[in-house]
Amino acid sequence: MDRNGDKEISLAEFMKETKTFLEESEAVELFKAIDNDNTGTLTADEITIELASIRASLILNKPVFGPGSAVMEKATVDYIFKIVDKESKGHITAADLRRVLSNQDEVL
Repeated sequence: MDRNGDKEISLAEFMKETKTFLEESEAVELFKAIDNDNTGTLTADEITIELASIRASLILNKPVFGPGSAVMEKATVDYIFKIVDKESKGHITAADLRRVLSNQDEVL
């Protein structure tokens, strides 16, 4: 996903990688939701936290943030990142995202 190797994913990079399974408007909306610091780029931490939130919400059937939430500790986020990054590349690819998000019934 990080085509230029700067360890951040731009909106253009994100849209290029997600165009086969997301509409353009969905990709932009998802990108903005993940870009917590509003820098216009996604970092590994932002993606990891979002994936952890999604997976925890699906597994626990409750929101990760807000009332009744299941707050994720850093150790949990690190653990989930290791699972998503199966090849220990130090980053998450579009293929990693597709695999994790398509296996919603898989328990981490």
